[in-house]
Amino acid sequence: MDIARRLMCYLNRVSEMNDSAKIAVIMTGMGMDGSSGLTNLKQKGPLKAIAESQETSIVFGKPKAVINTELIDSVEDVEKIAKAIISYC
Repeated sequence: MDIARRLMCYLNRVSEMNDSAKIAVIMTGMGMDGSSGLTNLKQKGPLKAIAESQETSIVFGKPKAVINTELIDSVEDVEKIAKAIISYC
């Protein structure tokens, strides 16, 4: 199974965890393989979603794709992602 399919399976499994608040962080990478999983997560329950900014992404494909869904709660430079996660806890 390629990495894109593994990521989708993982995101779909996490979306089934209805009892827990979740935080998704989409970081540098190619492709759109986080978009449908993020959409599914947002539809199924409490979720805060963070995308890495274009300024610090080596490859902006995945972050751009999830930002384009308009489901992202914040876009952060890589060095600020941990602080954003803590702010949601």
